[in-house]
Amino acid sequence: MFFYVVDRKVSFLRVVENLIRLEPKQADRIDRLPADQRDRTMAQRAAITRIVSYAVPVITLVLYAVFAGVLFATLKLVATADVKYKTLFAVVVYSRLPELLGFLLAMLSLLAGVGRDAFNLENPLAVNPGYFLAPSRSPALRALLTPLDVITIWTLVLTAIGITCIGKVKRGTAFAVVFGWSAVVVLARVALAAATS
Repeated sequence: MFFYVVDRKVSFLRVVENLIRLEPKQADRIDRLPADQRDRTMAQRAAITRIVSYAVPVITLVLYAVFAGVLFATLKLVATADVKYKTLFAVVVYSRLPELLGFLLAMLSLLAGVGRDAFNLENPLAVNPGYFLAPSRSPALRALLTPLDVITIWTLVLTAIGITCIGKVKRGTAFAVVFGWSAVVVLARVALAAATS
């Protein structure tokens, strides 16, 4: 439903333009293209963004399965926890329910009239410090600050608490595993942003 509202209120072409504006090198490269190539490139990117956006539920389940697998392997090898993968996968999925609140709030803000020119599909709510960075600021800094999100931290805490309940794992161990892997993902995103900016 959220992506339908984005499509109707903002349009995926505007979404792509806003995302490119956050990447100075990419924006400069696209601006140098002849007008017809630029229009074709932007239309292609908008079409791809639309397809990927509507496929997000499936993509998300795959990512949750991978995250649960990484947690499962870490808990088995490091903490010698007695957990079952399917139970851990259920914990990962259910602990992500607060993300629905984020989508609902973002959808309501779009329906209330948030400006199309400032809308960022990757960071639609002001619940993290990365939201407040100017487009001219470092993409690596944005990649570092955006995951410091109230909703993301909430879901990570719920995941760690769920692991302590299903696997008889010490609370500190569960939090260290969940937040440790989350930190690895954030650092990888920062490195990728630094390398491509």
